[in-house]
Amino acid sequence: MAEGKISETNKSCPLCGGFGSYTTGGSFGGGVTTHECSCKIDNMFKEFNKRKFENCKYCGIQLNKTIGEINKAKKAGLNLFCNRICAGLNRRKNKTAEQNKLEKKEYDRLYRAKNKEILKAKKDEWSKKDYRENPEKYKQKRRKQYSKHLEYLNTPKYKAYKKDYDEKYLAKNNYGEFWEAAVILKNIKNEIPNFEVKQQQKLINKSQKRKRNYEKIKCKEFERSTLGNIELG
Repeated sequence: MAEGKISETNKSCPLCGGFGSYTTGGSFGGGVTTHECSCKIDNMFKEFNKRKFENCKYCGIQLNKTIGEINKAKKAGLNLFCNRICAGLNRRKNKTAEQNKLEKKEYDRLYRAKNKEILKAKKDEWSKKDYRENPEKYKQKRRKQYSKHLEYLNTPKYKAYKKDYDEKYLAKNNYGEFWEAAVILKNIKNEIPNFEVKQQQKLINKSQKRKRNYEKIKCKEFERSTLGNIELG
């Protein structure tokens, strides 16, 4: 099929009645018509800038907005307002101070539970940094708490903790990787009464027995001597 011819003619615009440039014809015999008159664009612009009354979302006052603004807001899912004051007031949730405090408290609780490790690391880092920069501050703090610290050292809770800690500490230092077995063996020995063990092994009153035996030996030696016999006379 032969390529179609393209021709330019000047005709009156069907919209405004003025003359404009037209191009007719096209490739492969297809008809193409273009209109370069500016009235079409002007009409589109006028249509876009037509005004319409819409109510303010917050106060309800009628707003004289263009159709373009209205369509743009609807497309984005936004509301129309008189000014920024109405827009700000519309965003308020009108909650009491107590409600805000309770919601913040619950939010903080959940946040701390979720980010426990991160918060602990940040707190430790800050504490070390502050201690390096202000040692005198912590020295005064320790002095104020010293009396309470002494009271805590005498509580049964701390004594039980210290006993358990010392037992494990000594076992680890003395027996290395077998420290758990050493602790168990010590506990087993503590279950058996010490008096019975000593009695079975004849270890009771050893010092007293040695003293008595020594006195008996000395007495016998004294009796054998001449002087001793005279005195006993």
